[in-house]
Amino acid sequence: MIMNLDILMSVKSIVVKITLVANCILLQLCYQNPCNHKNAPQVDRNISFVASGDTKDSSDIRKESNYIKKSFGKTVQGRDIVGYVFGNKGYPLTLILTVHGDERPAGLLIEMLVDYLKDNINEIKGQQVIVVPHLNSDGWANQTRTNANNVDINRNFPTGWSSEYSQERYCPGRESASEIETKVLIDILRNNPPDKVIVIHSPLHEINYDGPAIELAKEMQNYNRYPIVRDIGYETPGSIGSYIGKIMDIPVITLELSNDNADRVWKENKDALIAGICFETHKSAARGGGPSCGPGRK
Repeated sequence: MIMNLDILMSVKSIVVKITLVANCILLQLCYQNPCNHKNAPQVDRNISFVASGDTKDSSDIRKESNYIKKSFGKTVQGRDIVGYVFGNKGYPLTLILTVHGDERPAGLLIEMLVDYLKDNINEIKGQQVIVVPHLNSDGWANQTRTNANNVDINRNFPTGWSSEYSQERYCPGRESASEIETKVLIDILRNNPPDKVIVIHSPLHEINYDGPAIELAKEMQNYNRYPIVRDIGYETPGSIGSYIGKIMDIPVITLELSNDNADRVWKENKDALIAGICFETHKSAARGGGPSCGPGRK
């Protein structure tokens, strides 16, 4: 009787394990997502978790006289990672983006920047700008810091990457550059090497910088009066700033907004962003820009 009970318990254990594995396979989360937690966004199970297409082959969604709207890739929930290209290839290039979907002031500010540039292209005359409003477009739609795999994209880059994390919101993924959003940004950087990068976050209300960007930080501070900090105060392994600034040696600004409403944040930072776009780095000076670029220029 005892032997039969042991066999029954063993069989039951095996059935439970098989059921768990089967469920995990059905949800396509095993081995892809070490960051599951109870606050995960609800994912449409009819959409494949495998990124479709080659991120190097961006496709035009719309061409206008003063900008091109592109899709640089698709997220695991099937959303386009959209970018707007202003100006002509060959001019000094600034890349501007956001990454965390729950940082609403950042996302709204960058959308306002896109709308502004559409109508005021002369303010950035002699420059090229690529704006990726929501690199983490699933996170923006779900209002989460992380992507649909519950990975913090700003901990997923191949620079000092670590599998350890203190909170679920900082989950770095199963390995560096495991996420489609990370791959898309790396491809953008390789295919369109920028002279400088501005990554918009909230709510720390400061200008943080990596790489040779102190003068760029000072130029932007002239307009928004935010304090400049070299060290954000805590470790950020696998961050975008470290990857671009330290590995690629490109000036990168992490613009940390306050949590004020969008109109106030826009008023504080509109001219700072235009000034940042027009700022002449050593690399952009070699390409040539144009003296007519700057806030308020028509």
